[in-house]
Order: sequence, then C-alpha cells, then structure tokens
Amino acid sequence: MLIKFPPRHRQLHQPTFARETSDPAVNDESCCFGSNKPKNLCQRNCRVNVEPVIFLFAIAFGLITTVQPLFLYWARCIEIFTHYKNFTALSVHNVSDLCAHLSYENNTVYEDIVEKDISTTKIFLQIANGVPTLLTVPIIGAWSDGSGGRRRPLLLSLFGLFIYTLLQLGSTLSYKWIGVYHVLYVAEIFIGFTGGIASLFMTSFAIVTDDCRHEMLPGMSSVPLRIGITSALQSVGLVVGNLIASFFAVSPLISVREHENGYIRAVAVEFVLAFIAMFYAFVCVRETHRNLPPQFRGRESVSHQTICASSLGETPAGTGSRSCRKFMKSFVYDIVEVLVEPRPGWTRFCLNISICFFFVDLLAADNQLLLLLVKRYPFDWSDTMFTYFSLLKNVASSLGMILFPIVISKTSCLGKDSLLIMVGVLASCVQSTLFSFANNSALIFIAGGFSFLAGAIAPAYRSFLPRMVAKEETARLFTAFSIVLIFCPILSAVLFNNTFNATMDAWPGFAFLVGASFQMIVFIGQIVIHRLMWPMWSSEHEQRVQRLETNEADDELSDGQQSPVASDIDATTSTVSRSLSNVSIHCANNSPETSDDMNRRLLV
Repeated sequence: MLIKFPPRHRQLHQPTFARETSDPAVNDESCCFGSNKPKNLCQRNCRVNVEPVIFLFAIAFGLITTVQPLFLYWARCIEIFTHYKNFTALSVHNVSDLCAHLSYENNTVYEDIVEKDISTTKIFLQIANGVPTLLTVPIIGAWSDGSGGRRRPLLLSLFGLFIYTLLQLGSTLSYKWIGVYHVLYVAEIFIGFTGGIASLFMTSFAIVTDDCRHEMLPGMSSVPLRIGITSALQSVGLVVGNLIASFFAVSPLISVREHENGYIRAVAVEFVLAFIAMFYAFVCVRETHRNLPPQFRGRESVSHQTICASSLGETPAGTGSRSCRKFMKSFVYDIVEVLVEPRPGWTRFCLNISICFFFVDLLAADNQLLLLLVKRYPFDWSDTMFTYFSLLKNVASSLGMILFPIVISKTSCLGKDSLLIMVGVLASCVQSTLFSFANNSALIFIAGGFSFLAGAIAPAYRSFLPRMVAKEETARLFTAFSIVLIFCPILSAVLFNNTFNATMDAWPGFAFLVGASFQMIVFIGQIVIHRLMWPMWSSEHEQRVQRLETNEADDELSDGQQSPVASDIDATTSTVSRSLSNVSIHCANNSPETSDDMNRRLLV
C-alpha cells in the first residue's frame, strides 16, 4: 500500500477547516508581506477581538437612538414657533416655555404641528441615509469577502460614525441659527456613503461569526455562546447608552438651559465613544478572513516578494476594456452569489425567505414612532420617563439574549435557533398589539416587558443564517441583512408614519397594530421554514452522531502501536473526510490548499 504525492507536496497539510478556525489571525495577507511579522500585544495575548468595538459603538448607537428623537422634537419646536405667525396670539409669550409645555392638553394643536413635521421629514431623512447606504453596502460586503478582509471595511464604517457624531455635536450647538435638518441631512448622507450603521453591524458580526465557525458544523443547531454574548454586549451597550442619556436628561420645566446642555453633553459622549472605537479597531482588532487573488497566495515555489512584484505588472494593450467588463460582471455576481448559489434541499429558499423576514427586528423597535405616541395625551411622558422606559426595555432584551440561548442549549431538540426566532417574533407581535391598545402608561411598561422574549431574535438570526453559507460568503450574507436594514426604515417610515398621521385623532396606536399583523405573518413563515429544514437537520444530526461514534472507536484502536505508513494513511483520510464533512456549508471551497488535499491519490 503506497501513498503518492505530487512533487511539491511532500508533507500533509493541516486540515483546511481546522486551520481557518484555530488561528483566524493568520490570513492570506501574510503571503505577500511575510508571515513572520510580529503581532501587537492585543493580537498576541488575547482571544477577545472585535467585541469591545461592538460594545463601544452600541453605547454610541444607544445614545443616538435615545437622544436624537428627543433633541429633534425640541429643536423643531423651537424653530417652528420662533417664526410662527400667530405666536403673539398664544397665551404663552416665550417659545421655550411653549415647547416645555407642548404635551399639555390645551396645546394639542401645536403638538400636532410638530409631530406632523417630524414624521413627514423623517421619511426624507431615511431616504437620504438609505440610498447611499444601499449603493455602498453591497460593495463593502463583496470587498470584505474578497481582498479587503474584515478590518478595513470596519474602519471605514467607524470613520463614518465618527463624522456623523461630529456633525450631530455641531447641530446641538448651532440649531438656533442653523436649521437642524440641514446638518442632519449632511450627516445622514455622509454616513450612508461609508456604509452606515448597517455596515458596522455587518463587518463586526462577520468577524464574530468567523471566530465561531468551529461551533457551526453540520448537525449542530445550538446558538454559539460567543454570538449570544456578543449580541448581549450590543444590547448592554444600548442600555448603557440609555443610562448615559438619562443621566444627562433634565426636564425643561426645571431649567431650559440645563435641558439644552444635557443634549450637548450626551452627544459629546457619542463623539468620544466613536473616536475610541475607531482607535481601538485600528490598533487591536485582528483580521479573521482575507481572500486574496491566487497570484498573491504563494502557491508556487517562489519568494513572496517576487509574487508581489510580478503582480504589479501592466496589463497588455487592448485588454483593458475587456478586463474591466469581466471584472464588473464578476463583481456583480459576487454580490448576489450568496443568494442564488444552489444549496442542498430547501436551504437556498429558506435562506432568502429568512432574510426577507428579518425586517421584523426593526418594525418591533421603532423608538421614533413610539416617542410620538407617548408624548400625546393621555400619556404625556417627559424625556426622562421615555429614557427610563427605553432603559428597562433594553435591559429585558439583554437578559433574553443571554438566558434564552443558554436555556435552549440544554434541550435535545433540533433547530434550536429557529425555535428562538419563533418565540421572539411572537413576543414582538404581542408587544406591538399592546402598544396599539394602550391607554395608560402601565400598559406601555407591561408591553415593554415582552422585550425579554423578543431579545432572542438577534442572536438566533445571527446563528441561524450563517450556518447556511461558507466562511467566504459571511460578509455578503450580512450585506443582505444590511440591505434589509436599509429598506426597512424607509418603508417603515412611509407606511407607519403616514398611517400615524392619518389616524392620529381617531386611533394613534393603529400603526402598531399594522406592525403586529406583519409580525404574525413572519411567525407563521418561520414555522414553515422550520418544517422545510427539519429533514436536513435530522440527516446532519445522524451523520454527526455516526462521526462521533466512529471517532471514539478510532481513539480506542489508536491505543495500539501503528506503523508509519498506517499513520500517514489515517492522517490523509482524516484530512479528506474533514474537508468532505463541510461540503454542506461549502467551507473554504475557494482555498487552493483544499483542492490540493482533495486531489491527492491513494494507491492501494
């Protein structure tokens, strides 16, 4: 029995899947710049990677989602009634005093003017952010799965967040002489062209998913603990952001000046956090995936410097336009490949339908519309009350993100992450229904408690969908998520804000009932997806059990002494079988090392 290898492969390679998960910091970039480059302290001594960045920008995002609606409500009230023609006919002769008492019952007419202005303009702000984000996110996703890696797109998105918070800070300082909408339009457009918040979540959670690939083997359906912890860190960051907002919040009835300074302090904290997150990502976040073209991978027996130098040669004359067309065609296909590539069974259908259903996560958490509801009679909430509610809601959601994946991992059922999605979506549906029928603050807080169950949605989706794709398709999968995140606020603003304006007098909460009906459709759809995927999960689970039993039997036999030839055969068979066991998720199917391992001949 002989084993024959090609001349350039005299020794066995480490299995591709094990290599990718054991040391994600080692990537194709080392082929061009040398693999002996010393790592910095963060990369050498710590398994934590992008999690601190997620926590930091989640705090900033929590501040943005809490402070921006409140500041916009106050600033637009000041702007509108400063130039209001009938202001002298009002019983209040100070515009700040009017805005401080705007939610009072005798000021309903002026409250309606402000709310209609904000709900209408919010549509155009969403478009100003959504259109450039829609153009850039697919490009960033394809770049991240290709030669860009994960760090560069993350740094680009963090830079956009940094400039966005800087412009917001300028808006809070200058809204009395510069229109607040003018600055917000510039900020939304700029962050849109750097990928927006959607690109931040895409790139950061792609890094986390890369680090968890060894826990997403076929036959395993539990939510990886690291994904649950990271999702909880994101939610805790939102809670901390709400806490900071509540700390700086001062009622205008106490002091108008301190009320305005509270906005300035909160936005200044956003700005500082965005800068720290960008600096930490630049210094400490390590690369987990970079798929360079073959000429940069060092497959041939030449020096890395020679490869890099030869790759910079000029393109022959007459082939430039053809190469450009070929590149654009390949680029467009790379963007949509993750959605159209054939996959086993119903996987491709369920993948696309699940991405369409993901919009429920945004519909269930529209703080802008909820703020307009609770500012009205009979609630008459102050900024502090709304901040406390957002805090309790996010605390409940964070606990759900941590506890539910742990609890369901103790069970033996298949499709655990799919079950978590169903529970979370149903809870969001009940929550929106309670919002629509609420007539007192107690019912609003009871509805907020369902965020404990709805918190399972985020980690469940981040575990459920990446199992269906390969590692080199992860960023493009999250790009599809991002496109949903882009379209969803625009469609939500057009549908629900217009519905809110139309039913403001008769039934202000009717828009939430419409959202609950959509969530019920998603709940039923997830049941269908669960049923379609069940046969594949059962088959993969049985195969995994058989592999474990086989490995246990091999371990018992390995106690005896083996010949060198037999050891080589076992190692080669293990390498091939491990590569084959990951075909269903297409892991590392573009890696040249994988093809070399698969092409070895065993001669008996």
